[in-house]
Amino acid sequence: MNRFSYIELAILQMLEAGELHGYAMSAKMRTCSDGNLNLPAGSLYPALHKLERAGLISSSIDNASGRKRLTYALTVKGTEVLGQEI
Repeated sequence: MNRFSYIELAILQMLEAGELHGYAMSAKMRTCSDGNLNLPAGSLYPALHKLERAGLISSSIDNASGRKRLTYALTVKGTEVLGQEI
């Protein structure tokens, strides 16, 4: 039985391509699904926090745009888990 939700697996897969912040993840999900998947913050951020607590992703503060925002990246453990789940 899969221990991850489709949202969590989608996050891991998106981060496999590189770091993203929450808004970029939400926009990418909308774009990749032709607008059919609109992930509200109330679903995205709890999933991000769960994955971070599990050590599958890490976060860092990004100031590149002139405002602080958290950017998420896949960890080595996250890469390993993603390989097992797909």
